[in-house]
Amino acid sequence: MTLQSIEDRLIEISLVGAAITSVALNIVGVDVKWYIPGIFLALYGIFRTLAQEGHEGTGLETHFYINYAVFYAAAQKQMNEARSHIWVTYTRNSPPPEHDSAEASSYFRYTVDWARRNPDREFRRIMTVTESAAMKAWLRTHHRETNDIANYKVRVVPSAGLWTRSA
Repeated sequence: MTLQSIEDRLIEISLVGAAITSVALNIVGVDVKWYIPGIFLALYGIFRTLAQEGHEGTGLETHFYINYAVFYAAAQKQMNEARSHIWVTYTRNSPPPEHDSAEASSYFRYTVDWARRNPDREFRRIMTVTESAAMKAWLRTHHRETNDIANYKVRVVPSAGLWTRSA
């Protein structure tokens, strides 16, 4: 038995345990925030499976970025190459302008401009957000800015208190 096979077996057992535990926690009424470790474990298992089996030719790529600026610059470059649709997610405590980087500002401006320039293509965004006043204000402004763009679809999902910090 190799170390790799032991790790694979532990991940498999943990994923099954996480699934069973999530059902049990839901029945008991435990707060959703306690599901986070299981979600991260499931994501780790998915990444491991993709890395082991390879994903060449599937169109699936995995990248890790050292900071927001590098991420936003790379994401904008990827969007520039999109030919039919863009689907993105956003999970944060604060609205995008609070990141206060040129790359973030350029990225969010580019998403709206891309949808306006390409009415025959689809732009979808899922935003998981907290109930902060700053986030609500940004969402209202963003809605006004994008409301007239038919191919720009946004779904806002409350974070149910996840990732909140005490002041």
